Amino acid sequence: MMKMSPKKLLLRVAALLTVTACVIGFSGCYQSKKRDYDKAKFKYSVNKDDTVTITGVDDGGNEMNGIKVPRTIEGKTVTVIGKSAFSEGEMVGGDEKYLIVLPDTITKIEKYAFSHSSIKDITIPDSVVEIEEGAFSGVKLESVIVPKDTKIAEKAFSDSVKIIRK
Repeated sequence: MMKMSPKKLLLRVAALLTVTACVIGFSGCYQSKKRDYDKAKFKYSVNKDDTVTITGVDDGGNEMNGIKVPRTIEGKTVTVIGKSAFSEGEMVGGDEKYLIVLPDTITKIEKYAFSHSSIKDITIPDSVVEIEEGAFSGVKLESVIVPKDTKIAEKAFSDSVKIIRK
């Protein structure tokens, strides 16, 4: 067995403790966000083609800082964010700023889906082919990245939102 100087041993222990603290810290942050996401209960309707449209969300009285829309609900693919689903009246958390995570199964965002909500960040998946009128009206997003082939209705976004096509 190789002997190590006390100074080297102390440095290695300090490094190990630092790494451990970082791993525990990041893991705790991730778990916290995951729990926040998991508290959302989605209101939905089943479409004629056996896919799902999200029609609203219920936070169950829990404060959340983000919503992750699932890829499937009861084995059916989530394809549409419905009319006013996350609008001011449906959005959880009041004045809090939210992160919305949409799955790559979403193909359409209907009228007023996020209007006057408090979302701060959203990524529009490449799968979205249409964003209807007023879908993001009255939001305080600074910018949003939208796939280049996505059809965007007139007045789909607030005038202050910078739309970046990718």
